[in-house]
Amino acid sequence: MDLKDKGTRVIGVMPGIGKTTLLKELYEKLRPKFTRHVFVDRIREKSKGSELDEFPTLLLEELELTFPEIDAFEEPYKALKCRLHKHKVLVVLDDVSTAKQINAVLGEFSPSQKPEWIKEGSRILISTNDMSLTEGLVHDTYVVPQLNHRDGLRLFCYHAFDDDRANYLKGEFVKLSDEFVHCARGHPLALQILGRDLNNKNKKHWLDKLSILAKNPITYIGEVLKVSYEELSPQQKDAFLDIACFRSENVDYVENLLASTDPEAADTTSAVKFLRNKFLINTCDGRVDMHDLLYTFSRELDPKASTGSRQRRLWLPQAIIKEGVIKIPHRTLKAANVRGIFLDLYDVKKETCLESDHFSKMHNLRYLKFYNSRCPQECKTDNKINIPNGLTYRV
Repeated sequence: MDLKDKGTRVIGVMPGIGKTTLLKELYEKLRPKFTRHVFVDRIREKSKGSELDEFPTLLLEELELTFPEIDAFEEPYKALKCRLHKHKVLVVLDDVSTAKQINAVLGEFSPSQKPEWIKEGSRILISTNDMSLTEGLVHDTYVVPQLNHRDGLRLFCYHAFDDDRANYLKGEFVKLSDEFVHCARGHPLALQILGRDLNNKNKKHWLDKLSILAKNPITYIGEVLKVSYEELSPQQKDAFLDIACFRSENVDYVENLLASTDPEAADTTSAVKFLRNKFLINTCDGRVDMHDLLYTFSRELDPKASTGSRQRRLWLPQAIIKEGVIKIPHRTLKAANVRGIFLDLYDVKKETCLESDHFSKMHNLRYLKFYNSRCPQECKTDNKINIPNGLTYRV
């Protein structure tokens, strides 16, 4: 932010997690330093019910620079340029989903050529779920990190106990609070939702909720995560669900795998970049990864997203192995709808046969992965899968 810098700066705030909460805190801290300030929230939602050309009026009203004739102006910023240029402004645009929304609120601009109505020394903060919207537009980018356990516990207790430390320090809730924070994996939104749900509830309620959370962590925040997923194209949804099956693998390896599924599809490098820009995956040290909650979300979503003619990815042993043979139960799923089989050999306790004839019916099978989650790649594992000689697979 560097408020000593007299130039106008535009900062992009990437979510990862908790961006709105952070922006509100930052806004409250900074606004005394500006003569005019405005926090425009829920821009994605508001743009669905309003015409984009109404946004300048909304902003000007919040900046207390409106008068009855404002609606008559086709270009309100130019009309009020002299009045606007007297004030350094702090403008926060929260939850932006398209470039049109930015231009509608602020007018056409870039870091090298800001709108004439913005006075030097102003600050503009833009939060978005799509990093590509701010490319070439902002001076600085800040990606909100996951919370560590200590900070996560503070946020959880703030909502679960109304910031009452005395209640938290009661022995029966200390350990339970630690367990809920662990389940949230540093995700501020999950911590807030969990804390509010447990507020003023007794110990039995806490234990019941913890049991549910351990079995299904997406119960609380699934709908929030689903918003980002539903915005993807069918091909991007497939790429997201595929990548979840190759978590922590080398980026080039994953891109090659995606390309092999459909050689005629769009550039798979772009697919990985797009999902990274949407914060559905991340890349670090040359490997692809995703937040634990997103990973669990993808596992639970796959059966629902693969209804009808959509393809499935199978990883549960009970869904893959029947009576010592790897095969797909026809009553619940057609073999032709299987996209991938991912079998953890650690879960295979008995000798299991892989029948080549059955695989001939899996016309859309793209991935077949046998691995041992308890054994590194270089170690020798007790392989209980009998693979027949001459097994071929035609793509």
